Amino acid sequence: MKDIENAKQLFSEGLNDIENKEFKQAEIKFLKSLELVPNRESVLNNLSSVQMRLNKYKDAKKSAMQVIKNNPKNAVGWMNLGLSEQALDSYEASLKAFNNSIEIDPLYFHAYNNRGILLCELGRYEEAVTNFNKSLELCPNLLEAILNKADALKELKNFKEAHLCLDQAIKIKNFSDEIWAKKGDILQKMEKYEQAIEAYDRAIKINKNYAEAYCNKGFTLFTIGRYNEAITECNKALKLKKIFPEAWVNIAVSYIELKEYETALSYCEKALAVSENFIEALNSKGLCLFHLKKYQEADVLFDKILRMRKDYGAAMENKANTLHVLKKYDEALDLYDQAIKTVKNYYKVWNNKGLLLHSLGHLKNKKYFNSAKDCYDKAIKIKSDFADAYWNKSLSQLTLGEFEEGWKNYEYRFKLPNAKSQFLTLPRLESLKNLNKKRILIWSEQGLGDAIQFCRYIYKILDLGAEVTFDTSKTLSDLMSRQFNCTINETGKGLVVNKFDYQIPLLSLPMLFNTNLNNIPFQDYYLKTSKTKDEAWFKKLNLTKKKLNIAITCAGNPKYVADNERSANLEIFLPLINKANLFLIQKDIKKEDEAFLKKYSQINFIGKDIDNFDDLASVIQNMDLVISTDTSIPHLAGALGKKVFILLGLITDWRWMLDSKISPWYNSATLYRKKINPKNKTADWTQAFEEILRELKI
Repeated sequence: MKDIENAKQLFSEGLNDIENKEFKQAEIKFLKSLELVPNRESVLNNLSSVQMRLNKYKDAKKSAMQVIKNNPKNAVGWMNLGLSEQALDSYEASLKAFNNSIEIDPLYFHAYNNRGILLCELGRYEEAVTNFNKSLELCPNLLEAILNKADALKELKNFKEAHLCLDQAIKIKNFSDEIWAKKGDILQKMEKYEQAIEAYDRAIKINKNYAEAYCNKGFTLFTIGRYNEAITECNKALKLKKIFPEAWVNIAVSYIELKEYETALSYCEKALAVSENFIEALNSKGLCLFHLKKYQEADVLFDKILRMRKDYGAAMENKANTLHVLKKYDEALDLYDQAIKTVKNYYKVWNNKGLLLHSLGHLKNKKYFNSAKDCYDKAIKIKSDFADAYWNKSLSQLTLGEFEEGWKNYEYRFKLPNAKSQFLTLPRLESLKNLNKKRILIWSEQGLGDAIQFCRYIYKILDLGAEVTFDTSKTLSDLMSRQFNCTINETGKGLVVNKFDYQIPLLSLPMLFNTNLNNIPFQDYYLKTSKTKDEAWFKKLNLTKKKLNIAITCAGNPKYVADNERSANLEIFLPLINKANLFLIQKDIKKEDEAFLKKYSQINFIGKDIDNFDDLASVIQNMDLVISTDTSIPHLAGALGKKVFILLGLITDWRWMLDSKISPWYNSATLYRKKINPKNKTADWTQAFEEILRELKI
């Protein structure tokens, strides 16, 4: 009798130890209890449970099997066996044990819950949800089952139902940091980003040391384009958890969007030093290499990722983008199609496939532009507010001369990430009616060439009686002040914004005036120079009429996204050496061009002496001809009505249209395009310069 009483006492103490999470002490007491009274089922079941908590899975299995040996109808014993088998990766045995437990006791809600967990582990999420539902039918407020159901629904992408589960969980346990964090995860998946941030903040308020909540909040901020805030939150996570690859990757992708690729790369390397096969880190590193123009290295890395996980859509897309840049167009197309088949509703891939087909429209057949537009439409069908697809579609439309629809879609540029929008809070000019005495702010939002090309529309606004302020770059301000009877404001200098009735971005004016190929205004010229400056530059340059005076440029801003397509080296002008007076008017030159200038002193480098576009305009006015790649220079020459030959790559900007040698924007311009050189099978301007020499008769 004494042994029985002592055994009961030890059992009771063990249960108290479990309450206090003293699992090792509980195990000791349960074992002592069994020494006194062997094979007691309640003791063995609790011992098995404690051993599971202590990660003694083989011991837990042994204890559970002892219960079943003594009583094959013990449902708890079968469930504990199922849990231990699961922990030992014996999934079939585990499922059989859970099935036996439920068969013995169909009302055993814990067994349904645990079978659901196992089914989740096996990827059988729909079956798992059925089991969680049964568990909750029997015990409606079983918090563990509610949360498990939410996790399974998340995997099934049924975010709405998962969210309802979490709301139910919060009613049961409002002050749970874990539940609020899970709610944040689901809201993020539902694209309810601000609500997700609020949920993470609730989790953090409950637990200020919740590193994962900071990290996931950071990722949500990244998703909505708040990159610096994302970095800040992830750094908070790293203060709490020193080794945190997910946080490093979140910081990396934020720096990628901020175009700080070297910094982003360093964070990828941190993550990979801890986990060398962390796929998200590898993918982000590949993106860094891509943006650093290390395309071959990026390609190798994306291959590695796809060997690890064949269905990883992001790596497929990134590799396809890389193949596009490497001009492996057929391979890229195949991979885009593979990604589309692999990942449902992958709108970004449709968009990128469209970009490739747009390129092929230039390179092979203009019919590809229609295929590109179809791809953009498919992306938009999946995600109706996807600005990139509308924007890219506009570029295909404008290239084809489909101006009416093209201008409309061109407006989506203001919904792109990092779009300039400093004046968009002002009322927008939407009509050309009743503009007399109206104060209108017209502002440049793109490059210098764009400002020059489209400033022609200011005359038309002024003709309607409006009072115009033109906000533009400092380097253009003197030139623009000479042209228009309006106020010129240098971008960045303070404006009293509330004094204007309307604002309109400069490149929205063509749409406002319903511009098409037949009504482009001022095609002959619309800018003028200072005669005084013209004369001063004539003397400074010591010009002679013995030979043609030709201004040349070969490169623009190297940061321009498609600079590799439009820029060249000075050696392209070799055919003109000694046949004309050449004046290099671009401001900056590459190292290889510096060497060329030293070798060919016949080229006069005067770009360094030109302070602004007003001086540049006078230099051009003194020239017989301008020959330039696609930079701001040919726009200035065309706007002045000066004869200009524009050297275009195989893939050109939309404004130069297709094939034609004539520009619809400048009557004085002739377009010369790269062609495949039959000698070396590469694209260059050899044929273009042969045509130029024939045209000039030199």
